[in-house]
Amino acid sequence: MKLPYTEVRSAIGALTKAIDKSKNLELSTAGINLQSIISQLMSENDDLEHENKQLKDQLADAWQDKFDRSNLVKYKDIWIADEQTRSEIKSVGNQISDDLLTKMYCPRCFGKDTKLISLSGFNGDYGYEVTCPVCRFSTHVT
Repeated sequence: MKLPYTEVRSAIGALTKAIDKSKNLELSTAGINLQSIISQLMSENDDLEHENKQLKDQLADAWQDKFDRSNLVKYKDIWIADEQTRSEIKSVGNQISDDLLTKMYCPRCFGKDTKLISLSGFNGDYGYEVTCPVCRFSTHVT
């Protein structure tokens, strides 16, 4: 069970008031030590929650990356997220949306570093052209 910080701080405040009223040196010392331990535990808890979130995000990215790689299909000179996306690209011609571009990957970066780098694109003189923002690979897809 996770207590909200406000409840923990309230309990520490009540403990501090009780210690101040008691005038007992041993009780005061024990209370101060307890307050220090609680503060350290709260800080450690924050750090662990942050690390846990980062690890969950990394795991989700890894699963997404594995999924993307297992469904990749080749279209002309580039890698496409899946067969459905390849069909969409064929049907839209020169009107490729930003959403579709995020599912189009650089073959050079994938082959060299196995990284899925989404391409950027524009309408050129000879059709729709895609370019890798990392290695500057460029090709026409329509």
